[in-house]
Amino acid sequence: MKMLIALHFDMFTHMDTKKALIKLRDDLKEKSSAGSFASQEDLNIILVHLGECDENKQIVATSAMFKAAKEINLEPFTLEIDRVDKFDKESGQVWWAGIQESKPLLEYRKALVEQLEKDGFDISKDEFIPRVELGKAVQSKAEPFVLEQPVEVNVEKIDIMKLRHGCGSSIQESVNTCTLAKKM
Repeated sequence: MKMLIALHFDMFTHMDTKKALIKLRDDLKEKSSAGSFASQEDLNIILVHLGECDENKQIVATSAMFKAAKEINLEPFTLEIDRVDKFDKESGQVWWAGIQESKPLLEYRKALVEQLEKDGFDISKDEFIPRVELGKAVQSKAEPFVLEQPVEVNVEKIDIMKLRHGCGSSIQESVNTCTLAKKM
């Protein structure tokens, strides 16, 4: 099954974040003539795509997720969603909510990629732009914009997730969590 490592925003601990992201997605949907828009469960920040993973690779990736956090002494941190932007692709636009630069996030992702590569994973060399994907294959005349009030997100965990396919879309489901603890 396909897997990824992400900052997953569940409705229990990130209700305000989810509501803000759902509103951004729905506003975009209203201004669009076509597109595939992210489900509420899939509104998260993907750190790395792992590709196809059997049970052994899942165990190795989970270990890498924990090792990277320990290596840089990662503690809970705050992110800010500060803009809505897009990439233009042949299949249409990819719209996303952008994250203001975050040193803890970038340091963790770097350590995670290094650990995964050391463990034999082939990680994409594409530029990492921290974001929450709102929609893809979108046809819209909407313009990118900066949020008047950034959305704060408290990051207290990192998830390894599997992608399941059903009812014409993919669903991301957490299979293991690295909970970040404040150092005393």
